[in-house]
Amino acid sequence: MPLIRRAAVLGAFYNLFLLGMCLVPAARNVFSFLFCWEWMTLGSFFLVLLEHEKAESRQAGYIYFVMSQAGTAFLFVAFFLLQRAAGSWGFDAFETAGPMQAPAIVFSM
Repeated sequence: MPLIRRAAVLGAFYNLFLLGMCLVPAARNVFSFLFCWEWMTLGSFFLVLLEHEKAESRQAGYIYFVMSQAGTAFLFVAFFLLQRAAGSWGFDAFETAGPMQAPAIVFSM
């Protein structure tokens, strides 16, 4: 891949990653959080695979993808447990569900 094209692709995926990073703390519920989280994860996954011609880069990308999806699955389980305790998918309901329930659920993960 030519250097100018590689720089353009790097800039696009880096901006995609940064957008996800900026939107994650702005999420107000579980669904928007997980959407932004996946947005960020895909941006960084493509950044890892930028040099896809190299076998070690492809292997690192595969490992990163599997580990990030496993982490997302654990996040979803934690959010599901919090939703059962709070009765809502909103983060404001997690706060009112009980100050000790959320840390206990997250710690048990």
